Amino acid sequence: PGGAAGVKGRWGVVSSMADDPSSLHRKEKPPVCGTAHGTRIWCNSDPCGVACAISTHVLVFLAVWGIHGAVLPAGQRSHADALYLLAFDALCVLALVSHTRAMCTDPGSVPRDAAPLVGEDLEDEVDAEIGLRKRRRNRLHCKRCNAFKPVRAHHCSVCGRCVVKMDHHCPWVNNCVGIANLKFFLLFLAYIFFLSIFAVGLVIRRLLRCAVDDWQSDPVCDPSPGQVIAFVLLCFEALLFGIFTACMLLDQATVLRTNLTKIDRLKLKGGHSWNEGNAGPHAPGTLTPVVDEVFGGEPGCFRLHWLMPTAPYIPESLRDEVYGFRVRSVYRGTTTRAAHIL
Repeated sequence: PGGAAGVKGRWGVVSSMADDPSSLHRKEKPPVCGTAHGTRIWCNSDPCGVACAISTHVLVFLAVWGIHGAVLPAGQRSHADALYLLAFDALCVLALVSHTRAMCTDPGSVPRDAAPLVGEDLEDEVDAEIGLRKRRRNRLHCKRCNAFKPVRAHHCSVCGRCVVKMDHHCPWVNNCVGIANLKFFLLFLAYIFFLSIFAVGLVIRRLLRCAVDDWQSDPVCDPSPGQVIAFVLLCFEALLFGIFTACMLLDQATVLRTNLTKIDRLKLKGGHSWNEGNAGPHAPGTLTPVVDEVFGGEPGCFRLHWLMPTAPYIPESLRDEVYGFRVRSVYRGTTTRAAHIL
């Protein structure tokens, strides 16, 4: 009917250009901060995640306070101690920057105008088996987002979005861990692990100094009650988070080795099938990836930028294939569709 506002499409509500041509250009003002479509700043308002994220920063500053105030107190530092403090503080800065970027980076959410890659569009596909076609359509459609869902994407109930290569939703970074922020998450874990080892090493060094030297004449070996409390808290924190991050890094090593996230591995255990084409673009006729999806650039030997919390570089020519979808508006000039995905 002429007065209809639109029809239900395969991946959303499709507005008819004949009914309301102006609807093609009508856009709602996106929110400034959030996880909804079109937000300018990615941030999650989950109360538990916000509390965990704030606690993470507080714990890092607590470790800095323990090292500066108890293990290597001012007025009793050697030149070597000053270098140790400089290295420890640098690792703390890198850890906090990595944590902030993992928290405030879009993890790889699927936009509202996402569409299958060219050659995979179900509307252009001729399939004699209607039942098979229906099953595939359901697999490529997210009922919660009411939009197209790439093969490698999974829906996060906390963020309310489908995320490409989603591994899990981590409350400590208050965000999903996906294809776009996995590098920051790994660096955060690595920096916290090395900080824990570093802190334990400085504590052992302090204890050995008091055990070997004349501890009665060494002011370092006569701490105040506040220094004792900081010393104990630092040891507990370093051991706890050192073990925790070590376990997390071992789990993420499996992701790097197999290119399968935790959710993908769980689905495999549940009997779901998987093929090499779902694990990102590969060189023709091989299983060698053409791009490093985690750290960016060409896959190969270690590079210095792996250690820096910088965004992974994915060439524009491979971006659609890596993420598993194309943005419909980009191809609007070459497509014959007279529809707009709201």
